[in-house]
Amino acid sequence: MDTAAAELLARIIGTSSVFDALVIFVAEYVPYVLVLLVLVAVLRELDWRRQLFLIISTVLGVIVSRGIVTEVVRLLYQRPRPFLVLDFTPLVDAMGAAFPSGHAAFFFALAFVFLWLKRTWGWWFLAFAVMNGIARVVAGVHWITDILGGVIAGAIGFAVVFMLLRSVLAQLKIAPPSTLK
Repeated sequence: MDTAAAELLARIIGTSSVFDALVIFVAEYVPYVLVLLVLVAVLRELDWRRQLFLIISTVLGVIVSRGIVTEVVRLLYQRPRPFLVLDFTPLVDAMGAAFPSGHAAFFFALAFVFLWLKRTWGWWFLAFAVMNGIARVVAGVHWITDILGGVIAGAIGFAVVFMLLRSVLAQLKIAPPSTLK
């Protein structure tokens, strides 16, 4: 599945400058939009305790998923990127091991944390994380299973944060997550 999809996408790259530009924008620049949206979401939170909890949850989720889980897997398993295996020029630059996707781990961890603490924002982050993952596959820098691995790494990062911090939420007498909008 991975190879067939990558071969098909490699043939599509370069056939439409508009399509290529859209893929590049989503793969390269949507991550900056997501980081900006995190800042907006945090700054819009009026209760300083909720704001601090959101910051800590987000930072820990990203550190665990991208900084620890992803790097441990990459240390144990070095998977080359599609453009290296199939010998084509990708639409965006990428280096290092492909599995799991660091972008996917980072942005899905954000999405899961926000789904827990600020549900409406979380759905938007989830949609952007999916779009970014698809764009990175289309751009030729990831296999489909790299993105799925990144989703799992993001979920692990979130699960660790959830287990560590849900009792802190109650101890600080912060409203339950379901009331954080």
